[in-house]
Amino acid sequence: MKDEQILKTLRNIIEYIDIAPSSFAEEYGFNEEEIGDIVLDKQVDTIVKILKEKCNGYKFTAQNVRRLIKKSNDEQNVLYLVAATKNAEFIKYYVRKTKLRTDYKVDLAIFLGDKEFIQECIEKKEFTTSSKVRLIKAMGSEYIKQYLSDISKDYIALYQKIELIIATEDSEYIQNFIKKSRESIEDEKLIRLILATKDEKYIDKCIKDSRIELADKLILIKELAKRKNNSQIIYQYMKELENQLDERAKKVLTIIINDIEHKEYTETKKTNKKNKITIPPQMTVGIEIESIGKYAEALQNVQIGKWTGKKDASLSDYESRGYCGLEVVSPILKNDGQMERSIENICSLLKESGQKIKEICGGHIHIGADYLTTTDSMVNFLYLLENSEDFLYIMANEEGEIPRKATMYYAEPFTSKLDKSLKRKRIKLDVDMDFEKFRKEVGKIQNKNRYIGVNFYNLSNKRNTIEFRMPNGTLNAKQWIENINLFGGLVKAAEDIMVIQSKNETERTIEENKKLQLFYILPKLNDEERLNAILKLAIEGDKTPYITRYNINRELINLYGDKSFDNQFVLKKGMIKPRDIGRFVFTGKDAVTTEELVQAEKEINSILQLEKSQEI
Repeated sequence: MKDEQILKTLRNIIEYIDIAPSSFAEEYGFNEEEIGDIVLDKQVDTIVKILKEKCNGYKFTAQNVRRLIKKSNDEQNVLYLVAATKNAEFIKYYVRKTKLRTDYKVDLAIFLGDKEFIQECIEKKEFTTSSKVRLIKAMGSEYIKQYLSDISKDYIALYQKIELIIATEDSEYIQNFIKKSRESIEDEKLIRLILATKDEKYIDKCIKDSRIELADKLILIKELAKRKNNSQIIYQYMKELENQLDERAKKVLTIIINDIEHKEYTETKKTNKKNKITIPPQMTVGIEIESIGKYAEALQNVQIGKWTGKKDASLSDYESRGYCGLEVVSPILKNDGQMERSIENICSLLKESGQKIKEICGGHIHIGADYLTTTDSMVNFLYLLENSEDFLYIMANEEGEIPRKATMYYAEPFTSKLDKSLKRKRIKLDVDMDFEKFRKEVGKIQNKNRYIGVNFYNLSNKRNTIEFRMPNGTLNAKQWIENINLFGGLVKAAEDIMVIQSKNETERTIEENKKLQLFYILPKLNDEERLNAILKLAIEGDKTPYITRYNINRELINLYGDKSFDNQFVLKKGMIKPRDIGRFVFTGKDAVTTEELVQAEKEINSILQLEKSQEI
């Protein structure tokens, strides 16, 4: 990176650092005049961010690092700052004498690369076996072999021994180990060892070995073909193993072929016209489909058209041997006329590949947060969420399903955290606050925990999305589409209400006034009225599927659910009060008087009664 680029980066990122500008200028080779009025930042994490991402070729002096470390409670910051000195004695001191976390000490020793010092660390009693394994790997192939020839002095688990054997990168050595220990090695570790040999003839022999499971053969075939970027290898094995391959295995291999050949998968089935996306064209969407299957591992790290198969360590099927998890992540989707087909195609492909939904699977939907353009829009969304979150957990699942048991761990209700943060005054939410500052305050509510039902964690990074994590997993395209319409509809409603609020009363249409009144009156409504009002604000077109799902699933929760779900919503129970964040809707520049609220309530009740009579 050029000096002027670094200077620009520093001006943009660093506001205050506790080093004199002259010292800083000297350290980075700038003139003091060039630094200008850059004030040095007390928040060490901004410096570490630059060290990690922007200025890898530069270093800090040990003296300045000591001063910065005194200001930091974060051991990871200490790790990066100490390494940034590139001072061997300073780094050794931190490994030998300080209470820095053991794994960070290992990082520093490996970073330094002094083999005598690494040997010293290996012999230390304070280091765990897993730490020693990392250090031993850093010593190189011959040292590893020597160590493994006499490990009587150390306890080392089989999986750690396998890590060391793979690290030798010695094909013959690895093959000999497989031959001697094959019966004691788990399938997953065996496949890793086979691939680590990098011997094509040996891998081919294993693919044809009857003792190797079909699911593992698919992984070996995939890796062999992808390493050589040659799809013909797969075609060849499809012929040779034709009698062993079932239809699901053939589908998986076809998907891998399309990835290597950069082909789009085109489904011949016609799109179901009833499955219609209704969100605005400018709203962006991303979805993550979690599933479990026998051949899931072969689909990991594979492009399925524009979708990507990924490993998900949280997905494990302990009931079925050999089955593992797969998370398929969409590209950025928009309502462009192709979105429905894309979702239907991927769901169909996963079913044909043998993927299934188990209780642990979730269905996550990201809505682009840039659709909300003002602080008022974000306030409106939080208010809508306060009044609808308990419904979302129920009607976002397929008819006849209750929220999975892991929901309250992986998708804890956001509004309960919002309530606590407001009561404890951990955050400030003010409608007059700058939009970016308001968004940061919202992000603080989660305290870096992304396992929240409506997750705002991505507001502070490049993804810039609001993630809805509460739905169960599904391979039903209709359910995905309806949930996109529901969650996207809530975001759209928040922005629409802001536009209406910004108008003078004389400028608003009758429909806009009705929508605004319905929005304001939400906390006064009972459960049924509140559900209908939320759907009226968020959903264009038929609302029946959502109401049906809510009624059926709510009854199932009452019958078969445990207390944990309802306990999470004890504050709600159909009467979310307009306290705290709610007050911002009722006060401020466009304050709503008590008389107006009473009148609005009467009008809304009349509207709801009229709609009920029309349905009958």
